Amino acid sequence: MRLIDEETLMNDIQNTITEKSSTIDWLNMIYRQPTAYDVEKVVEQLEKLEDIFKAGSYNIATGLNKTIDIVKKGGGVNVN
Repeated sequence: MRLIDEETLMNDIQNTITEKSSTIDWLNMIYRQPTAYDVEKVVEQLEKLEDIFKAGSYNIATGLNKTIDIVKKGGGVNVN
């Protein structure tokens, strides 16, 4: 399972699907939707954060705040 962008999906439905659209058209459109964020990038950032924790550079509160930022921004956070 993957997360898809609701806004992009709704725009595609409005711009693509017609009364004559078949089930296959719907399924293909959903399948083509981009993933809402890059899971690999999120995991990479969390692994970097883990290293920082192990080094003792962050306390729990700071680390949790960084973790929340990583997830909210889809991995686009500098953890250093």
